[in-house]
Order: sequence, then structure tokens, then C-alpha cells
Amino acid sequence: MSRLYTTSVVIATLAPLALANIAGAQELSSFGVLAGTTVTNTGATVINGNVGVSPNNAITGFDDPGGPGVVTAPYAIYLNDGVAIQAQSDLTTAYTTFMNRPATRDLTGQDLGGLTLSAGVYSFADEAELTGTLTLDAQGNPNAVFIITVDSSLTTASNSVVSLVNGAQGANVYFVVGASATLGTDTAFAGNIMALTSITLDTTATIICGSALARNGAVTLDTNTISVCIAQAAAIGDVTAGSDTNTAAVADVLDQASGAGGLPVDFAALIAFLSPTELQAALAQLSGQGATAVAPAGRQAMDSFLSRVFDRIDDTRAPTPPEQTPVEQPDTGPATVRVLGYGPLAPVTRAGDAVASFGGRPAAIRTPLWSVWATAYGGWSESDGNSAVGSYDRTINTHGLAAGVDFDVSPETMVGIALGIAHNEFDLSGGHGGGDSDILQASVYGRQDFGPAYVAGALAYSFNDVSTDRFVTIGGTGHYGANFNAHDFAARVETGYRFALTDAGSAGGSIGITPYAGLQVQSFRTPSYSETTISGSTDFALDYAARTSNSLHTELGARFDDTIALENGSVLTLRGKIAWAHDTSTDTFSQASFQAIPDSAFIVQGADGASNSLLLSAGAEMAFGNGVSILGKVDTALSTSSQAYEASARIRYTW
Repeated sequence: MSRLYTTSVVIATLAPLALANIAGAQELSSFGVLAGTTVTNTGATVINGNVGVSPNNAITGFDDPGGPGVVTAPYAIYLNDGVAIQAQSDLTTAYTTFMNRPATRDLTGQDLGGLTLSAGVYSFADEAELTGTLTLDAQGNPNAVFIITVDSSLTTASNSVVSLVNGAQGANVYFVVGASATLGTDTAFAGNIMALTSITLDTTATIICGSALARNGAVTLDTNTISVCIAQAAAIGDVTAGSDTNTAAVADVLDQASGAGGLPVDFAALIAFLSPTELQAALAQLSGQGATAVAPAGRQAMDSFLSRVFDRIDDTRAPTPPEQTPVEQPDTGPATVRVLGYGPLAPVTRAGDAVASFGGRPAAIRTPLWSVWATAYGGWSESDGNSAVGSYDRTINTHGLAAGVDFDVSPETMVGIALGIAHNEFDLSGGHGGGDSDILQASVYGRQDFGPAYVAGALAYSFNDVSTDRFVTIGGTGHYGANFNAHDFAARVETGYRFALTDAGSAGGSIGITPYAGLQVQSFRTPSYSETTISGSTDFALDYAARTSNSLHTELGARFDDTIALENGSVLTLRGKIAWAHDTSTDTFSQASFQAIPDSAFIVQGADGASNSLLLSAGAEMAFGNGVSILGKVDTALSTSSQAYEASARIRYTW
């Protein structure tokens, strides 16, 4: 839905003008001619707009009966009265504002003729000339504003043209001249001339949509036509129509603020100086989408930590080697080694005895065992964005250390605790934000065996010290950052049943398969927080609402193990896993608002996590006779919209 804005409203939104009131600003837009000293006309000039003079009051060529100049109704002539005085005040403010705007391109030494310019601010360090045609291309943005500042004089040759294309409007064109301006014979001009001194229109020169506004000097006319016009400005949502959900959300709150007259200066500049494509890219940067990666990064770190805990829990399904010191024994039958993590009840004198009882439960009650372990790990994931939503590809890197200690309470029961530290780095493609976090983790875990069946579980908590970074590269570079603490609570429960696929002592070792089912829940909580402007405009800084992101993860799959006794008395255990994982509540969104705009809350969505994934893992553990074991393992999760890979290395000591 489009709205009408007067020229002065465009001026007012481009910079913080000290206008006396809105009515006074609107009066400036109604003037086709305004001078500081005199307005002089020769010939049948037609002004479709007000004509005024201030601080002097001399106008000739319009007030004689029958002309020759005509000011069309409903416009009038104002001679240094309140209306003219206010118009000159507004002109001074607008002139100063435009002249002081930083240029996006320096045109010094170039002829404007033959150039095609998009919306922006252009400057000449001395005089400027127009010979031929100057094309101003709005690129489909009816809000496009063109400002051309000239430190000295502006001159157009005869028959020169200012051409407006692709939605450009003369009411949004400003030639700001540091001295005088002269339009040559038969020039077809478009735009508002704001000159410090005088303005002259030679015979039959026209301003088809604009004005001639002189601050201190005279305006001289000769059989000319000047017509003011009101710019029809489209809502931002109209300019970016057909764009993605995130862009539309930001456009909507800016349109609401604009309609209420509360759009800050730097937002107005976006509307004025960007093409629709550029504006859409700008809105994407403004959305603060990087914040949507905080919760997924925290959940990934928790997943990695719990995976390390369950690596230890799963150890109890595979044996460790016995002591290697032989002891003479009476005939007691086959030696028994630790099964499901248990120690031997009788010493083993041959490597082959190490697999003698791998088929399931231990042959006798074990003695209590302690284990300590430490794991280093690193992982990477990428989730695809959605163009319809406007979300960007998300990348997360996680690395950390986890360590734990556990105790066999009974032959069937193990309990333990684990601690971890981790570091996350997360990033969105295209420079749309990112950050990192330092994480402290803790867990209690345990396992209960029922013959070859088991139930295992863990409770975990993590403290996340999060920092975010966002850059806005429109109209200069703005850098915005935030730091806050987030908390993650998680629980996982798993049950399975191990089937022995080979008999004890077979040539291939003890091979087993363990079908299992797992359930994991997480609750990641971020507080409300505010960005700090590190550099650039404060208008673009965001506030974020507090949010709790809950997720439910289920797994159904199977683990495989192959335990092989080696001649040196060590035991090699090969492990693998294949599973299907289903995740609910994988949405990632944040509620943000602009600090500079009251009541500007909007929802921005990030790349969603995968609902269904294929989980694969492979690892190998070497257990030595002195109670030390070393494990290496790789894990992956694959889906149609994401992929994740992780590697870990662990050392464990059991006594």
C-alpha cells in the first residue's frame, strides 16, 4: 500500500532537521520559486506552485494585470510574510543538511551529460556542467533519492535534459549548489535546485517536476514553466514485494514507524538511496539473524558432551583385557575376563582366554572397579538456509575436553560423574552474523544391566558465556556486539539388548550387535539482551527478547562390536553404530527489536535443523593389560538439509 510524502517529509527523514513544525516544512514543498532578494520574470512564464521572496519583497512580472507570468491556482505569491519566512528557514535547513551529507561518488571534472546515476549522493568539488542528457535511474525504487552537491556553480547547455527512469521522481532529486545555477535555453530539467545565491532560467527552459529555490540571491525567469510535484513514496514492503519472510518482517516494522513519523535518519537513508535489490540485502543485515545460531550451537555442544559420556557408558558392553601375570590354578574351568567392563576373577595365561566369556554376562560376580577417563573432541556442522524464509546457511564448529570418573556399585550397576569445557564458533553465510561461546559442562550418569539388556541415562547442564557479532555494511560499516550467559539443561535415556553373533573364542573374536532406542531432551535458555554499538550508526542496534528453545531427540538403531584378543595380551575392540534420529522443535527463531524505534518487535528465523537424520559412527579401542585403554572414534549425522562430523580421542584407566 503506497503513501504520499511531501518533498519536505523526504528531507526531514534524511537527517535530523530542526524544523519549526510539520506545517512549515510542508510549505517549502509547495514553492515552485523562492528567492532571497527578487523574483524577476519576462515572458509568459507559468508557475504551478507558490512564488515567494524573503527577506526582501520584490517580485516583478507576475503581479501586473494579465501577466505576463502566471501563478496557477491554488498557489499564491508570498512577499516576506510568515509563509515566505518559514519557507526560507526550511530551505536553509535543507540546504545545509544536503550539502553536508557524505558523498557516495565524486564526479569532479566530469560532465553530467551522458551519465546514468542510481540513487545516492554525488559531489563536485568545483563547478558542474550538463551537456546532453543526464539519466537518473531509480532501479524500481520509487523512494530513490538523488542528491548532487556542487561547491561552485551549475550550468546546463541548451537543450539539455534530466531524464527520470525506472520510477525516479523529480520531487526526490536535489541539486544543491554552492553559488549560482543557470539552465540553458530549452533545457528540460527535473528536480529541485537549491542555490546559495542566484538561479537563472534562460528562454523556454522548464522544470517539469521540481523547483528553483535561491537562499540569498534572485531568481530570474524568461518564458519558463515550473511545476512542483508531490512524490508518491511506496512502503518498504511494496518495494521489496515478493521477498522472503525475514525481509518482510523487518520491512513491516519500518513501514509502521515511517507511517507514524518516527523513522530514524539512517533507516530513511536506506529507503532513499538503495535499489530494491540493495534494500532487500540491507534488511537482511538489519534482521540480526545471527542470533538464531546461538541455541543450535549450544545444543551441538551439549550433544557432543553427552556423546562422550555415552561412549563411556557403552564401554560396559565390551571387555577389557585381564592382568597378564600368570598364577598357577587348580582346574577351575575357563578363565573369565571382564565382560561389560568387569575385571577377571581368574588370571588369564593365554591371549585366547581373553575372549572366553565374551558371549554375554560375566561368569561370576566382579570386584568393584574405578575408572577415570578423558576425551578430546572436535566437530563441525552445516545446516542449509531457506530462500523462502530468508535464512542463511549456518556453520558451527565445536571443540572441547570431557573427563569423568565412575564406579561399579555392583556387578550390574555403574554410576559416574563427568565435567567438560568446550568452545563454540558459529557463523551465517554471507556475513550475516555469528559469534562464539565458552562452555562449562557437568553430568551425572549411570547404567543398569539386566543380563544382556541394559538401561542407561544421564543428566547434564552447561553454562554458556556467549558473544555475538554483527556487521551492517550499508551506508558505511556498523559493528554490533553482545555478551550474555545462557543455560542448557539436558537428559538422555537409552535402552538396548546385546546379541552375541559368534561363540566365545571364535577366530573372529567376540562379535555382538546391540539394538537400542534412545530419548534425549534439551532446554536451552537465553536471557533478554541488548547489542552494543561498537562502530557505526546506533540506529541499527537490536534488542533481543528472552527465549527458551526446547528440543526432543529420539534414536532407533544398532551398535556393533567385535572384540579381538591379541597375542601380546591386549584386546582390540572395533565399534560401529547406525541409527535413525528424529528431532522435533528444530525451529530456530529470535524476537528482535530496534533500539531506536519503539514497539518495533519482529521475528527473524534461522536455518532449521533436520527433522530426520542418519547417524553413523566407527571407532576402535585398544585395551592394554595394565588397565589403560585408548579409543579413537568418528561420528557423522547426515540429512537432506544438514551434515555434521565429529572426531574424538579418549584415554581411560581402570583399577
